Amino acid sequence: MPSTLFIRLQYPAVRLDDGWQLDCQWLAVDAQGHRQGRGVSDCNAVLECVAAETSAGDEAEVVGLVSNEQVLSLQCDVPGRRASQLRQALPFVVEEFTAAELENLHIAHGAIRAGNPVRCSVIAKPLMDGWLASLAAAGITLNSLVAESELMPDEPGLVSLLFDGDAVLMRSAREAATLERGNLLMALGAMDGERVRLLNGPLSELERSQFDGEVEEVSAAALGGQEQGALEYLAERWPQRGAVINLLQGDYRSEPSVRPGHSKWRSLATLAGIWLLTVLGAMAAEGWWSSRQADALEGSALALYQDIYPQDRSVTAQSLRRRLNARLGENAGGGAPEASLVHLLGHLASVVKPSMSVASIDYNQGRGEFQAELIVRRYADADQVLEAIAQRGLEAEISSAEQVEGGVSARFRLSGF
Repeated sequence: MPSTLFIRLQYPAVRLDDGWQLDCQWLAVDAQGHRQGRGVSDCNAVLECVAAETSAGDEAEVVGLVSNEQVLSLQCDVPGRRASQLRQALPFVVEEFTAAELENLHIAHGAIRAGNPVRCSVIAKPLMDGWLASLAAAGITLNSLVAESELMPDEPGLVSLLFDGDAVLMRSAREAATLERGNLLMALGAMDGERVRLLNGPLSELERSQFDGEVEEVSAAALGGQEQGALEYLAERWPQRGAVINLLQGDYRSEPSVRPGHSKWRSLATLAGIWLLTVLGAMAAEGWWSSRQADALEGSALALYQDIYPQDRSVTAQSLRRRLNARLGENAGGGAPEASLVHLLGHLASVVKPSMSVASIDYNQGRGEFQAELIVRRYADADQVLEAIAQRGLEAEISSAEQVEGGVSARFRLSGF
């Protein structure tokens, strides 16, 4: 089998009495990027055709490429100060760009960070369901599924045009679409002050007359020294891809597979995992014991303070130090009280579940700031962690959250100790 198998999905799958029919293009390349075979066939015959034209080897990575005729690609501004707020508001912002009902749409997105636009790929759920069911029936499991425009150049002020027969794939900084060649003339006339890069073909004289900006034509030599189709160009871009949006998110997220060639590393990975869990368990136990001791001392200190100042009934364990410093005149500088790293680890360990993992920890004693990056299964799990931290009387927020391989990476910031 090749190193990577690309399957181009341009049409909906059709359910028949005896199975599925899905016509698709496919391209197989080896580890060095050399083409091993290509063709057009029904999905039920893809694996047989690939095996007949390629050499044997490890199991291939399977990448699905979706035509932008089927995907709405956009970049939108979403209101909110926290990643969880942005994530909840995103569907309602996307609804303004489509006439379809939200419950019939699958919205895949890139990194979500407060203050930054959110990139989205929107597709109909029945279309996704048909593709995945037909491919699964043919014995094909996708590792990634991306819109074709995700592999186009993305630069500020640049509009890239990839010619594909009678169609043109267009991508700019904020949007992407597949146009019929006849509509390109109107699109060029609407561009103002932008730079156009032509891939795999030139503009006609009439089309060139409608655009006054800079035109850059990529030669065949720059595309590997030979004329090629759109599928070949997109496949060559795959190894250099940036932060592409994988449509296999949420309910469509697939479990990562292990290639046979990598099985020899699984025992080492297992030992490393056991070692990491042992270290985290020791840290959690120490943090729990320290937390219990700290809670007992806080209770005693609170009782002593109320005995000295019985009229101050609004004091809590969290505000006790500030109240006491204010009465003793020791907090004139307004500095933040210090928090023990072990104490904070105890709070964190108490809310981390076995299904989660700690990716990184950052602690600044001077600022009284503690940051932790957790890998959780779903965005909802990150919100549950945030609520659990707040219930322990700490000020916390999710500074960023994004989909990564194996789950969701969420960064928590704890402050105000």
